[in-house]
Amino acid sequence: MRLVPGYEVATNDRGGTAAPSRVHEYWVSTAQLQMVLADKRYQMPAAPERGVRTRYLRVVQVNRMPYPRRSATWLATAVAVVLALGAVGGCTVQTTPSEARTLVVGASSDPALTMAAHIYRAALAAAGSAVSRDIVIADDSRQLTAMGQTERDLFPAFTGELLASLVPPGFEEDAAKVTSATASDFDSTYVALNKALPQGVSLADPTSVTKSGLTGAASDTDTLDKPAGPSQQLVPVYRSAALSREQVKTINKVAGELTADDLLALTHESEKTDPATVAARWVVTHGLTH
Repeated sequence: MRLVPGYEVATNDRGGTAAPSRVHEYWVSTAQLQMVLADKRYQMPAAPERGVRTRYLRVVQVNRMPYPRRSATWLATAVAVVLALGAVGGCTVQTTPSEARTLVVGASSDPALTMAAHIYRAALAAAGSAVSRDIVIADDSRQLTAMGQTERDLFPAFTGELLASLVPPGFEEDAAKVTSATASDFDSTYVALNKALPQGVSLADPTSVTKSGLTGAASDTDTLDKPAGPSQQLVPVYRSAALSREQVKTINKVAGELTADDLLALTHESEKTDPATVAARWVVTHGLTH
């Protein structure tokens, strides 16, 4: 499959050809774009009853642009395409394993996050995905930069630390005051993080693992639920165009199994044993092999 410059898909969630109300992720190949257009969510619904207002997505613009979009002038330079999606609803795309791109997983130098990265890598590999064995070590900011250059596909992070890494230089003090006041609980931090992430980067399901739970700084539930500052919960960050729905489901399964005790024990074990082997064993033990 020949890769081409990404497509940015803009939709209107109430149909029609009005200005787009949502902008979706970049699709890095023509085949992936066809998959979007074949998705039932983007197709015209059957004629509704009179007076009933339907809610559905309809593509109103497809912009072929380099990743990532940096400028607000993208509408002026976009190639606008209004699509009658009923005509393309039957499109299907077949891919072979040889066409699958090898996923690259990263992590910060924090031993627990590095171990978490090995776990996500092992889960994807066990499910049949092609994944690089090596974990690329870099801080959150560099991981996001690498995602923008399509050189990184997935990395685990603590929500509060990742949110802090997105603050422009010189605004750290003001941002700390805001996040401490408004994002001390996980839901607020998660929402703020989703808004702050670059376009084309998404969050998968969070785990129950918190940074304080790993360090032992807090031992009771009340303290864990009320951290000083933004919530620090382990969450996988992925490049939207790189992972398929099935691959996202695979990493979401990890969230349902991984606990702070698990990760702490695995991290200690990885100091004496190959972390990839440790992670693979955990994946098998928890039934995440398909």
